[in-house]
Amino acid sequence: MALKCAVELGIADIINSEGQGQLITLSQIAAKIASPTTNLDHLSRLMRFLARKKVCKATTDAKTVLMANQPHHIASWHCISKCIMEGGSGFEKANGFSLYDFSSEISELGNYFKEGMACTSRIVMKAILSNYKDGFEGVGLIAHVGGSIGAAVAEIVNAHPHIRGINFDLPDVVARAPRYPDDTIGNWIPS
Repeated sequence: MALKCAVELGIADIINSEGQGQLITLSQIAAKIASPTTNLDHLSRLMRFLARKKVCKATTDAKTVLMANQPHHIASWHCISKCIMEGGSGFEKANGFSLYDFSSEISELGNYFKEGMACTSRIVMKAILSNYKDGFEGVGLIAHVGGSIGAAVAEIVNAHPHIRGINFDLPDVVARAPRYPDDTIGNWIPS
């Protein structure tokens, strides 16, 4: 019955109208359903059920929130004034090591960090690509140097095939990075 409902509401077409691999919010789906009084609670339940049955995929900012609420992460906020006066990283000042070292050592937190970065990147890139369409016309080369996995460069290159992309990061990051036509990859740690 859930599939029947999804078909009647045109949910697959609504999601597909955003483009392959693009995210769409529950509110955006509701706005495109031909009804002046779409019930978001019921729609949310339907979408959660469809995601649970792997008919569609749900994304969330939960990993970002979980990472941001870890004691080591919160401690860095107590060092803002030191960072303003001395420069440097609040995380390193509070904990004695970098966020990257910390997230590499504790796999659960590393996964929260990586998934949170990827989720944030997808949301931001969707807005950039839909609102900055002509801005990439004169661009021939774009590079990702550290931070997340290079998904932003992949999305830009896939949306604008005339642009060549470079993903320059740590070897384990580059291994997980999305691929795109004519991509160039490299290691930013000197040997």
